[in-house]
Amino acid sequence: MHDKMGVQVIPLRLLTPYESKLFTLDLLRSMNPNDQQNKKNRGKLVVELTFDPFREENSTSPLISDGEGNISLKRDVPDGGGVLLVSVENAEDVEGKRHTNPYAVVLFRGEKRETKVIRKARDPRWNEEFQFVVDEAPMDEKIHIEIRSRRRRLLPFRTQVCCCQFFLTVSLCLCRSPFPLSL
Repeated sequence: MHDKMGVQVIPLRLLTPYESKLFTLDLLRSMNPNDQQNKKNRGKLVVELTFDPFREENSTSPLISDGEGNISLKRDVPDGGGVLLVSVENAEDVEGKRHTNPYAVVLFRGEKRETKVIRKARDPRWNEEFQFVVDEAPMDEKIHIEIRSRRRRLLPFRTQVCCCQFFLTVSLCLCRSPFPLSL
């Protein structure tokens, strides 16, 4: 039986090309703000997202100069895609029954990546980065992150219990202009 502990939604339009954004997501039972079970502290997940667009052939550097010695990053994204970097940093105060052996599963466009299992930890630290190639701007797709716990019952058998889930919404706007992030 899988126990869903939490969900969160982050639109990808909050990302500015070439800049990393660190998100600390509270584990919630549901996205309903009136749900009484959301008041219970279920832990947090720290995720870092970066979008690196493919460079155009005539563009050699993502840096631009204004002529006065000030250098800044280009904010525009080519019509093509890029690489989406999902870095699963750590989790804090993960809720679970008995011993938890947590690991994270990241699903995007049918690709599945897993972090290593941290044994007997309520505050696992993974620091693992996954790369997903985005050929074209995604339309209403989701990055699905689950925190699972692997426990052993009998020696040859292992069972897996889902501790929490996150759904990160990937929207069409892979930003031609930056959006300020306010959390």
